[in-house]
Amino acid sequence: MNDKAPKDDTEQTTAELRARLVTYLVREGAIHSPQLERAFAEVPREIFLPADISLSRVYSDEAIVVKWDEQNHPSSSSTQPFLMADMLEILRLEPGMRVLEVGAGVGYNAAIMAHCLGDNGSLTSLDLDPAMAALSQRNLMELSRQLGPRFERVRVIAADGSAGYPLGAPYDRIIVTVQQWEISPDWVDQLKVGGLLVLPITLSTHLWGGLIPAFRKEENGILRSVAASQGGFMPMRGELAHPLAQAQPSNGQGSLVQLPLNPADALPNYEPPENLPAEAPAPRLYISGDALPPEIVALLEKPDLLQILTRETLPLELNIQPDLDTNVVRRVVSQAFYGFNMSLAVALQDRLFSLVLATPAVGEKDGAQGTPGESGNAYIEDGWRYEVKGVGLIEPFEGGCDLALLTGAGLAANWKGWLAQGWRLVSTGASVQDEPSANRALQKVSEIWHAWQHMGRPTPAQYRPMAFPADQPQPEPGYVILRRFFNLLLLFDPPRPEG
Repeated sequence: MNDKAPKDDTEQTTAELRARLVTYLVREGAIHSPQLERAFAEVPREIFLPADISLSRVYSDEAIVVKWDEQNHPSSSSTQPFLMADMLEILRLEPGMRVLEVGAGVGYNAAIMAHCLGDNGSLTSLDLDPAMAALSQRNLMELSRQLGPRFERVRVIAADGSAGYPLGAPYDRIIVTVQQWEISPDWVDQLKVGGLLVLPITLSTHLWGGLIPAFRKEENGILRSVAASQGGFMPMRGELAHPLAQAQPSNGQGSLVQLPLNPADALPNYEPPENLPAEAPAPRLYISGDALPPEIVALLEKPDLLQILTRETLPLELNIQPDLDTNVVRRVVSQAFYGFNMSLAVALQDRLFSLVLATPAVGEKDGAQGTPGESGNAYIEDGWRYEVKGVGLIEPFEGGCDLALLTGAGLAANWKGWLAQGWRLVSTGASVQDEPSANRALQKVSEIWHAWQHMGRPTPAQYRPMAFPADQPQPEPGYVILRRFFNLLLLFDPPRPEG
């Protein structure tokens, strides 16, 4: 946590480290209620994490992966404390409530909730992985030996959480800690009228995470958002598995198409990796090709037949003031980034793609998570390190396309904003006399940027969607995002580019 948490375990006792984390969470607004503050102050996080993790890291504001699947993807973790606290605040727990948690993980979140629910509360926690369910139960039993019997009464069950747990219903609260594409009708059926459902929901195939609404169930079965947080989780598996986590290469980016651009030309302040052997291949830029027209994929896959005609730049200024605590800056920048990207996704109806930088992974093990860069996500596969560096849009025309890339130049640059850059790519010999002079992809990004600014630069927590059964008519005006069970309704007219 930057200068807010000590780096040397010998400098602070466990209690002092925990108290410092709680002070940070209160000061930064993640914790508001006295009961949640007491829970974080009294429940030791180290019980729920491997013994070889340093106490300074245990009590940092950091998500910590504890298990990987067969493809070496992270499959379970202890959630970042700030996000945990923020979600639990909007869950509005009260002593004596009946609560269902989907995604037990290591059990730390369940322990905090059990502390808040008191001796008369009821908590059931589900996990698809039997080994994680058993670990969570063991951790809670150990906690009960230290802090009392309320923690051993938490019921941890190995089950597909998409079906909920009808034997414990009805619930006052349901919280989901895995990334969702769908809202399970079983959760809604098992939730009391007036109860709250908190879950991370994906709005767009190009944007992972972002929105975590607290839905209140109304008598007509409609879910109305009454509060919201922001963040992302590992994908839901089982019956309602997240579609972006299925049938993709293990780098998690879907099918990748190489761009005929040098990373140094497309990424601001790009610096090539140090100490690469002379025979190592040069770094490459890719885009996720799943949503691209086939003719554009074919065009990009023949770079020797391409010519790059024009290059334009468009600054997207945030003008966020730097802060001594980089965690605060990251959070503010992240909120703005996801808020604008949600506007892009809604306005462009999922025609965006991810921009991926690939560099030779010298000495790094395949399948491992790379050292996080500014974007915070990297993966090693087949001797390459893949990292998402931005998003982009392609507007095709006969014989070529306009390309726009939205990138940052690291945390310091993001205080001011991002940079949108545009290129026109055409087949050698193609006639482009009838094409407009301005880059159309870049124009659309600019139009949506100005519309988002005019809307007041909403963050994900300000989008506040409704959800209604997919077989029922739209209850109110707004923009509908179709799903199989519950459609999402954004209660505003999103920015839409011309043309």
